[in-house]
Amino acid sequence: MPTSKNTADRGESDADSGAGELQLRPMPALKPVPVGVLILLYGSLVAIHGHGQIASHPSLLCADDRLRGANIGHGIAVAFFAGIACALLIAFVRDWPRLVAGVFILGMAAFGVAIAFVALDSATATYYCGPSLRSFGTTTRHVYDLYYAWAPAIALLLVQAVRLLRQGVPDRTQESG
Repeated sequence: MPTSKNTADRGESDADSGAGELQLRPMPALKPVPVGVLILLYGSLVAIHGHGQIASHPSLLCADDRLRGANIGHGIAVAFFAGIACALLIAFVRDWPRLVAGVFILGMAAFGVAIAFVALDSATATYYCGPSLRSFGTTTRHVYDLYYAWAPAIALLLVQAVRLLRQGVPDRTQESG
């Protein structure tokens, strides 16, 4: 009965070891630069979602003037523009891992500032509602989900920056020759 080299020392045959079964290989690790760019763009998409939450009024009778929540708009703007700008900046510095890690850290700082702006208003936007600014009262929009969306983006950008710095500078001599 034929035996393979791996199972010969254990006294098993090919039939006993399941050699005909599908062998699973480990998945190759994703590269940190494309993953980081996707995370930055994700942060910008979250900002678009947050803007949609506070920009849409629950009824036609609500005024555009907010009683509370102006800082939420600032945080959304910071996250949106910083996410797009950092993703575009990576296109220019992608050959220098330390600079890319610096752009990731810049994106982390921008998302942190965005969270701070949202926290200044307790993630609550309040509007006047009614035919006039003094009647019927107010309506409130909560955007606390921005915390749960931007915080993991910060953590994942940190992981990608550390991975990038641990890899070191790529060797360009092997690619050119």
